[in-house]
Amino acid sequence: MKSHPFFADVDWAKVEKKELQPPFVPKLADDGDTSSFDAAFTSEAIPDPIDSEDPSSFPSPDPFASFDWVNPNSPHLW
Repeated sequence: MKSHPFFADVDWAKVEKKELQPPFVPKLADDGDTSSFDAAFTSEAIPDPIDSEDPSSFPSPDPFASFDWVNPNSPHLW
């Protein structure tokens, strides 16, 4: 992705160090403000993932329990 021509002017070292200001910061009314999202997405019904008959459908206390990713550039690979 970094090598794509669209990002040719991005200083990735500054991005990583969080030294760049974003080009646009939306003004939010509150933490739940979705006015920057198209209504096609915000008007969709949210399915209820919990099936009271199936305990395996209950949300995990750790939402990242099944998440497994390692940064290949990290010096902390083990």
